[in-house]
Amino acid sequence: MIILISSIYFTYVLAKLYISTAEISFVKKSMRQEPVVLDAKAFLEAGKYKISNEHFGVARTLFEYALFLVWIGGGLAWLERLLGTGGTIYESTLFVLIFVAINYILSLPFDLYSTFIKDKKFSNISAKTYILDQIKGALLFVVLGGTIILAIAWIIGNLPLWWIWGFLTIFSVIIFINMIY
Repeated sequence: MIILISSIYFTYVLAKLYISTAEISFVKKSMRQEPVVLDAKAFLEAGKYKISNEHFGVARTLFEYALFLVWIGGGLAWLERLLGTGGTIYESTLFVLIFVAINYILSLPFDLYSTFIKDKKFSNISAKTYILDQIKGALLFVVLGGTIILAIAWIIGNLPLWWIWGFLTIFSVIIFINMIY
């Protein structure tokens, strides 16, 4: 099963990298043409920005794939040994929350670069606002996400046909969120 999932993800990463490479090539060729809507300077600036975004996306994709390989190559087993999970729903919930927290922390440099360097021209977010947003998001995830993860862990451990009940639970949460959003 791990080989199948790894193969599917590898295929996805290859396709994503191919599309990004093709996009970069297309934009570079387009930048040599005469602009139609924008003036020449803005046209070149937009092209450079697009190429920069694609390079950033490629770097992020490669990082995420490396992180995936670390997790399936022993990282999940290491985390389980570290936490000493015995299989209760609370331990399972804690495992998932810590897994997400580690991924968040490891991906934070990409988010910081994107927010404060790459997109600085288009944003006026301050460090204080950014930190407060991250804290609020983390608290919401722990409370709401933790509750949903706990519910799914309970469903998996206690209900026959758990995949149907788990799907219905997650589907209901998604529909509810879309209704209030």
